[in-house]
Amino acid sequence: MKRTTIILFLISFVGVICGKAQTVDIEELKKVREEAIRTRDLTKMTELCSMYEDLYDNDRVSSARDSLSHWEYQLKREHLFQMKPSELEKYGISFFEKKKSGRFSAMIAKLYEDTNAKKAIEWYRRTAYETRWKGYMIDIARLYQDGGKGLKRNYTQAIYWYYKTSDAFSDPFSDIGNKARKKIEWFKENGYINNQTIEKLVAIDEEEQRFKPKSVDENLFVSNIVADNCFAIIIANESYKYETSVDFANHDGEIMEQYCKKTLGIPVQQVFIRKNCSFNQMKLLFKTVQKAMADSGKSNAKIIFYYAGHGIPDEATKSPFLLPTDGFGNDSSSGYPLKQLYNELGQMTSGPVVAILDACFSGTVRSGVMMQSNTRGVALKPKMDTPPHNVVILSASQGDQAAYAYKDKRHGLFTYFLLEKLKDSKGEATLKEISDYVTSRVSENALSINKRPQIPTIYSVDKTNEWMSWKLK
Repeated sequence: MKRTTIILFLISFVGVICGKAQTVDIEELKKVREEAIRTRDLTKMTELCSMYEDLYDNDRVSSARDSLSHWEYQLKREHLFQMKPSELEKYGISFFEKKKSGRFSAMIAKLYEDTNAKKAIEWYRRTAYETRWKGYMIDIARLYQDGGKGLKRNYTQAIYWYYKTSDAFSDPFSDIGNKARKKIEWFKENGYINNQTIEKLVAIDEEEQRFKPKSVDENLFVSNIVADNCFAIIIANESYKYETSVDFANHDGEIMEQYCKKTLGIPVQQVFIRKNCSFNQMKLLFKTVQKAMADSGKSNAKIIFYYAGHGIPDEATKSPFLLPTDGFGNDSSSGYPLKQLYNELGQMTSGPVVAILDACFSGTVRSGVMMQSNTRGVALKPKMDTPPHNVVILSASQGDQAAYAYKDKRHGLFTYFLLEKLKDSKGEATLKEISDYVTSRVSENALSINKRPQIPTIYSVDKTNEWMSWKLK
């Protein structure tokens, strides 16, 4: 008896024993599943997904979730398989640019293998370079080693990609890395790797640079529209007097400043940046901006507030605070209350305010360890302070999570993907689009890079949801 049949039998049996009526007819589900397997019909596969979803949502059958995931994947694969090549490429690129899904791009690469090996390599390369699914580099090596439809064997390229895979998976216990290293040994033993080969590998690596995604720090889009009715306040606190430093916070602030001036088109005199601010310097900064706005007569101007640095919770009240560079992590009176910050920003203008916080408020730092002054040894879950109606908060993490660094990119993980969305959209993305993108990319990469969850949040008291269509530009 197959494993799936056993699972379905147990589901039905447990329902009978517990005296609970199933919302999904198990026998009918089995018939639909068998027909979906036999015919690969999209309608039947969609119906099956719906049945598994009901089984999980309504009957709380946990095993149905895995089945649902499997058949959603099969449905997507079959849908792509039935597309014409021109439709597949167009749809694939459009979907990938929105979602940056490694599983999706690898699926397209697999579909191309039998018909166009060069296209398969393009999609495997896209998967390896633009998502966390680096293991597909070994599939590029395999295709070059074996050849394929429209692709001649190229051992030099195969060797290059086996080396890339080996470097990416250097852990001696990595199955993918060990497989690549065995292939490299085979090429060495059979005389395919020599001094001439090394020169060719260097040339290939130089050529590959053009395929790699450009850094968010480079080639920023420059808007020809001046955002005259917008002010930006940037605080980047990296070096602390009494606490652990915040990796790359100053760099985050500097690059955010460039995006404000270039991509968002905010006039230079309306962008205020301060690095390593003490408590008094933060207070002075807000007074300076308030005066500048009053002098300009722009009472309904948009304000973008960006902060990279430490945040702390009050141990008793759980209220969150920004931590100035001369503050103590275990003394909230040395911090700047978020509630006060939101109120001050909301009172500066009758226009929209977007507060972007690359900080956590649980007592941890970007590396995930506790702050020096956190003697409790546990992360606290801060409470959410209610902002004024015109203030929207986009925060790097939620609850007791940390806001991590992205060491390879020399940015905060949250800030990196925020900037990436601004770059890709040329500053035209709405807050909802930014939030959806950043939430998806950060949560996915936090698990693969830092092995811990980090889920950004966006919050507003405005129940009309008009803020969703706001743009930073």
